[in-house]
Amino acid sequence: MTPLQRSTVPRAGHRPRSRAVVVAVLAWTLGLAGCSSRPAEPFLECVPYARGISGVSIYGDAWTWWDGARGRYQRGQKPREGGVLALRRTERLRQGHVAVVARVVGPREIRVDHANWGNDAATRGRVYRDMAAIDVSPANDWTEVRFWNGRAAAYGSVYPAHGFIYPLQERAAGIVQLALEPESADRPGRAISP
Repeated sequence: MTPLQRSTVPRAGHRPRSRAVVVAVLAWTLGLAGCSSRPAEPFLECVPYARGISGVSIYGDAWTWWDGARGRYQRGQKPREGGVLALRRTERLRQGHVAVVARVVGPREIRVDHANWGNDAATRGRVYRDMAAIDVSPANDWTEVRFWNGRAAAYGSVYPAHGFIYPLQERAAGIVQLALEPESADRPGRAISP
């Protein structure tokens, strides 16, 4: 008799288990839940991800990065490749948020690489590469930004931002360029596995 067969045989004092319950528990234990044969992906936060790919070595919650960069890194209001966009702390972003500029498309549009951006279990904790972000601030100074929402096929809410933290020059020259898939017109940016 196999272990699966033994588990479905009633024993004194035990309720019999259905085969479906046993299979579901086994699938969950092996990481097969959700119709995937891959193990669960790690949950990534924005801060260690941004620090790792930008070389901006600041620790603490994302909302502390702007002040933490004072005197250590240059800061400004113009996007530069490799710079870190620092969002302010808000009711929705209680820890703030940081994203790394992957490329500058124009004076009011960039593509960012960042982690843990989303509002539900399906979108949080993941890495997003080449996601479109636009400046919607009245002064054209990147103090208000919107990010592309692929599920809604539209730009999302307006988020207040401090500006950009620029990596040190010697580090900026060594930043590894990430391999990006071409974007589609209807969905710039995509979520990927780390």
